[in-house]
Amino acid sequence: MKTEITVEVPRSEESFLGKTVSELQTDIVVNETNVTGTLNYVEEFTEFNETDPLEQEGNFIVLKVDEATKGKTVTAKITGTGTKGKSVKLDEDGVLICKIANNDNKITFTIEDTTKELDLTALTLKEKE
Repeated sequence: MKTEITVEVPRSEESFLGKTVSELQTDIVVNETNVTGTLNYVEEFTEFNETDPLEQEGNFIVLKVDEATKGKTVTAKITGTGTKGKSVKLDEDGVLICKIANNDNKITFTIEDTTKELDLTALTLKEKE
């Protein structure tokens, strides 16, 4: 039986890598095929990448794969303008935090033989103030 991939938005007060979800994003909604809402411009996100200052500011998204996938290998791949196009294995908590360079990006989640692609073109990326 194929594993259903359900992607959720963590609660706004949850904290990951020293930032709350509400600091990173607002009004995020995950539908079957896309993500809508706003990614805030974040500075000094040193815990995201402690060695590369260029990776410490910009727009970041936080998504979580449903609990039903626990114990299974989940990977995510971000593709589109300004991405490195590499897959990352999610930790046991199922949380993905990634920098989004352009809203033409897509995120593809894979669990075993099941994939789910989310289009990010409906996201608003706030600019540095």
